[in-house]
Amino acid sequence: MRQMRKTAISRLAFITFLMILLTFTIIHNTSFDERAVKSQFYFSIDAVEKLYGFHDELDGMYYNQYFSNKADVEEFLKPYLLESASEKVIDALYQSTEEELIYGEDIQQYIKAARQNRKETQNCKKVSYYSFISDSLLNPGLKLIPKNELKLSEVGDQLVLHVNDYSVQFYEGDQYYSSQHFSERGYPPSEKISFKMTFIEEENEWKMKEYRIETKNG
Repeated sequence: MRQMRKTAISRLAFITFLMILLTFTIIHNTSFDERAVKSQFYFSIDAVEKLYGFHDELDGMYYNQYFSNKADVEEFLKPYLLESASEKVIDALYQSTEEELIYGEDIQQYIKAARQNRKETQNCKKVSYYSFISDSLLNPGLKLIPKNELKLSEVGDQLVLHVNDYSVQFYEGDQYYSSQHFSERGYPPSEKISFKMTFIEEENEWKMKEYRIETKNG
């Protein structure tokens, strides 16, 4: 009887050990994926930011001199975004001509107005910088969200990164230079950001498949 009890206790201890080991393995793998996806989120934002800048002009139309065609953009975003997300970024920022990939109409109007007058003009107010980046990966508020506020859930073979109504502050009223910089570009003092981004592992890297971003004053 005593021997049977010892055997039962040994088996229970072994089963408990296996359960702890399994739990540790799951937690370890999950935390690794979490770190990788969250890091890829910030890398993706940094990459997309580079698509707007280094403006050049051709026949009165503006474009990024380092990304003059669609293939250049797709190749640049390939380490971070899958084709579906990459296409969404391109459609939000650019329009195509026969030879060049140029900025979209709203961005064209903003750059032209800003170059006519570096200070805020009536034309700039109609089309502010913030108006065309607020719900896109160009929104700088995304980088202001700390890692511990990024929520991650697993759906099949996909990982979903999401945030709900996180409040970011661009400037305060008594900070003259920063408030001038942001307000002239149409930013509110603060806003609430919500987003949902889906990542899929490809070639041992987590890449963004799709995204949805929403902002509101807050």
